[in-house]
Amino acid sequence: MNIDNNTVLDTTFPVLLTPTKPRDLLDPNQKNYFLDFLLNQKPFSNEITFYENVAFLLNSASFRIDGMFIDTILESVNRLMKSMEVDDPNAKRTIAQSLFYSTHEAKKLEQENEFESMFGWKTSEIQEGQGNIFIKNLTIHPLFLTLSFQLKKKEAQENVFFLFNLLTSALGTALANLDEAPIQLKGINLTNVFDTQDSIVSKIISKYKDEVGQIALKLVGSLDIVGNPVGLFGNISSGVSDLLEKPAKGFLNGPLEGGKGIVTGAGSLVKNTVSGTMNSLGKVTGSLATGLSSLAMDDEYLASREQAKMKRPKHLGEGIYQGVGSIGKGVFEGVTGIFTKPIEGAQKGGVGGFLKGTFKGITGAIVKPVTGVLDAASKTAEGVKNTATAFDQKAAEMRSRFPRAFYGKDKFFRTYIDSDAEILWYLHFLDQKKAPSMLKNVSLLSSFEVFPDEKNKDDVYILAISYESIVFWGSKKRNLVWYFDPKTIDSISTYPNGLQINLTNTPPSLKDKQIQVKNCDANLNQFIYKKIMELKNY
Repeated sequence: MNIDNNTVLDTTFPVLLTPTKPRDLLDPNQKNYFLDFLLNQKPFSNEITFYENVAFLLNSASFRIDGMFIDTILESVNRLMKSMEVDDPNAKRTIAQSLFYSTHEAKKLEQENEFESMFGWKTSEIQEGQGNIFIKNLTIHPLFLTLSFQLKKKEAQENVFFLFNLLTSALGTALANLDEAPIQLKGINLTNVFDTQDSIVSKIISKYKDEVGQIALKLVGSLDIVGNPVGLFGNISSGVSDLLEKPAKGFLNGPLEGGKGIVTGAGSLVKNTVSGTMNSLGKVTGSLATGLSSLAMDDEYLASREQAKMKRPKHLGEGIYQGVGSIGKGVFEGVTGIFTKPIEGAQKGGVGGFLKGTFKGITGAIVKPVTGVLDAASKTAEGVKNTATAFDQKAAEMRSRFPRAFYGKDKFFRTYIDSDAEILWYLHFLDQKKAPSMLKNVSLLSSFEVFPDEKNKDDVYILAISYESIVFWGSKKRNLVWYFDPKTIDSISTYPNGLQINLTNTPPSLKDKQIQVKNCDANLNQFIYKKIMELKNY
C-alpha cells in the first residue's frame, strides 16, 4: 500500500506514506497487515454507545513530506474555509456542504431556508448533550514511523532587506531538512472504558504527552545538517547487536552454524557502519549544497538541480557518474553565467537589470562550482550507501503509477485514466530544447487513443486536447509527434478515416499548415471534432 503525492509531478518525495518493510507484508506465512482497524459496535442501548472492541494497527511505515505539499494542503483548506462562509446567519447548510447535494435538493433547501428565516424560533438550535460511550476493549498498537521532511525554498523579495532575506532563506533551507527521523509511540490497552468521546480522546492524548520530549530530541538529532547522528547510531548499534546475537544463536545449533553466525554478524556490522557513515556524509554535504545554491539567485539553475536531486543513484557507479556531472554542470554554468546573466538582465530591466545580472553572474561563478562539488560528494556517498544496502528491505521511493491527471484551469479531477496521467507526465519532463515550456504544465481537457491502422492495435497514438496546445503523442515510442496552439486553427473537417485540421500558420513541429489525423473509429472522429470545435470557439 502506497499513498502517492499527486499534488505536483516533480517532487523530492513522490510517495507520502509507505511500509518500511514491504516484503514482510507480502509473506504468505505471516498474517501481517499494513493498516488494520477494528470497530465492533453492539446496539444494546439507545442511551449508551456500546463497543465490544476498538483496535488500531499501523505497521512500521515511512512518512515523507515536503514544504510544497504542506503549502498545497493549507491553500486547499483555506479555500474550503472561504467557501463555507455565508452571508445569511440563518442558513442551515453552507456552500461547501451543498456540494454534497444535487441541484434540485440545493434549490429545495434554499427555499426552506427563506421560509424558515421568517420564524426565528424554528431555526434556533438546541445544544445536545454528548452521549456516553462504553468500550469493552480499546487497543492501540505500538506505532513506529520514520519521518523525512524537505523545506521548500521561498523566494527572497527584492527590497532593501534582499540580501538578509536571501541569507536567511538559504540558512533555513539547509537547517530544516529531516532524514528518516524515528517516531515511536507505545501501545495503549484499556478495558471497560465508560466516558464521553472528548474525555476518552483526552485520556489517550495525555498518555502520549510524556513521549513528546523524546520525539523532539530525535527530530533534532535527525537533521540533515548535523549528519543525522540518530540514524548513524541506530545503524551502528544494529550492526553491533547482530555481531553479538548471530554467533550466539548459531553456536546453539553447532559449531558450523556458529561460524556462519560470526560471518553474518561481522558482515552486518561492516554494512551498517559503512551505510550509516556514508548517509551522514551525504546528508551534511547535500544540506550545505542546498543552502549554498540558494545564493546563486538563478531559478533555472535551481529547478534543474532539483530535478537532478530526484534521480537517486542506485549504486556506487551511478553515484560517481552523477557526481562528475554535478561538478561539470556547476563549473560550466558558473563560468558562462558571468557573460550571460548581465545580458539577460539588461534585456529585462535595462541598466538596473544589467547591474543585477552582473551581480548574479559573479555570485554564480563562485557558488555554482562549489555547489557542484558538494553535490558530487553527496551523490557519491549515497551511491556507496545504496551499494552496501542493496539487498535490504527498503520503503518504496517511486510512485506505483503515474500521478493523477487534473483537468482544466480549475484542476478538477475525474476517475483515474492511465493515458491522461501518462501524457501529462512525459510532457512535463520533455527536453525543453525539443519542446516549448508551454507543454510543461498544460490544462488538459481530454485525450483520446487514436489507431491509424485498425489491423495494428499496437501502433497507438494519443491526441491530447488542452487550452494551451493540441498534442499528438506516440504512445509506443513515447515521442512527441507534433503540437500546435489551438488559437491557430482555421478550419477542421472529418472524413471516414480521420480528421483534417487547417491552421493559419505553420507550427514549429510541422512542415505544413494542413494536418491529417488518421483514425479508424468514425464515431470517435466525430466526438473529437466536437471537442476541438468547442475549444476553438472558447
